[in-house]
Amino acid sequence: MARILDLVDPPRFLAHVHERLTRFSADATWGDRARHPTHYAQSREAFAQTVEAQSQRRLADGPRARLPWRAKEPTPHTAPTVEAIAAEREIVALEVQNYRAAEHTSAQWHATLAPAADAALAQWTALAETQWNADCWLQATVSRCASWLLGAPGPMVSARDASDPRPASILAQPELAIRAMPLRPRHWHAWELAKSGLSRLPTLIVLALDESAIVRARAYRSLGQVGHCAVVPLLRDALEDPQVFARAQAARSLGWIADPGAVAALVNLARRDPEPEVQRSARVALARIVAYWEHYGEWDAVLTSPARIRALAQRLRAAGAFGDVALPLRDPPSFGRPTERIEGFRYAYDLWLDDDVEVTRSLSREAREQLPERFAQASQRKDPRTLATLCLLASRSGTRDAHEALEALRAHPLPALRWSARRALAVLRATQSVGG
Repeated sequence: MARILDLVDPPRFLAHVHERLTRFSADATWGDRARHPTHYAQSREAFAQTVEAQSQRRLADGPRARLPWRAKEPTPHTAPTVEAIAAEREIVALEVQNYRAAEHTSAQWHATLAPAADAALAQWTALAETQWNADCWLQATVSRCASWLLGAPGPMVSARDASDPRPASILAQPELAIRAMPLRPRHWHAWELAKSGLSRLPTLIVLALDESAIVRARAYRSLGQVGHCAVVPLLRDALEDPQVFARAQAARSLGWIADPGAVAALVNLARRDPEPEVQRSARVALARIVAYWEHYGEWDAVLTSPARIRALAQRLRAAGAFGDVALPLRDPPSFGRPTERIEGFRYAYDLWLDDDVEVTRSLSREAREQLPERFAQASQRKDPRTLATLCLLASRSGTRDAHEALEALRAHPLPALRWSARRALAVLRATQSVGG
């Protein structure tokens, strides 16, 4: 029986993707369509009017005055405060901006799939400008994040002028204070931000650059659940994360986003990664990506036809999807017993946290002075463990003292060291650009 790795040829698959992009201008991910069905039944103007009407009703109802619990007369309303009105205005602004915000347009995918980083950067920058001029400032902020990940100078989020319409909660990102939090609060913050949609994406990117493996893994997961193609450069890079669970989660998230540009890397991961769980995650991600692009632009018709869903699911199972693709059916077809997860794989998150705490304690005792000299010595000795530790210390230093050494390590033959150097450089950029 055919398996997913035998069916996916990256060059041919990308040609198929570009053919779909020329035929259709946009489509939504499965998760976004399920979470926001009303977005796809109304125009943006009609949706804005609906949100405004709901807001007016909430303000008209107002908060209720506190009365003794025995009181039987109707509870009187009190007028909303200035602060309550301002908070309500911010809620309305974000609701309207979130209209189809996670939708994947052909312009976004063309920028994501650009053959060179410079071309991708130029396309995301132009897209951000177009979105800003169309009053889609949340999408423009997300496009700015994509260009920042590709090397654009300056902060991920910056105010234009005094008339900037974005709420303070958007302009305050990314929050450097998060990096000063203890490990466990950072970890749970990375988990919870999946519920914030695109509005907290810059903060989530900062967490995805965290020195803690479990925080990164949580952030990779949340980025996949947010589901926007703007973050695929970070997740593609995370496929070389030295921590196995973080690497597996990055693969899963690329599958959730359905990034066709990650197909070649995922095929390589599925065939050659030393960890069986990472291989499995890559295979499932490939199945999701192939399924999504088979019907890009036509999912409205597919999802309203149980027969088409059933046929697609059967093909995916036959290709090695292991039953991991959720079926929105009351009577899903039986595909037999699903493949078991690898025995002994560590999902005990508390143990992971304890491991990271111990690493952090040991590194906090390391001297952070004379980093360039220490990099030179470790390179001369060809000591990868020390070099990885120095990359971590360089990211903590907040200075550019070791910038040249980090740039040199980006070409190191060991993937884990290349990744460590890239992460340190990105952290230094984030640290120096916030508030710029």
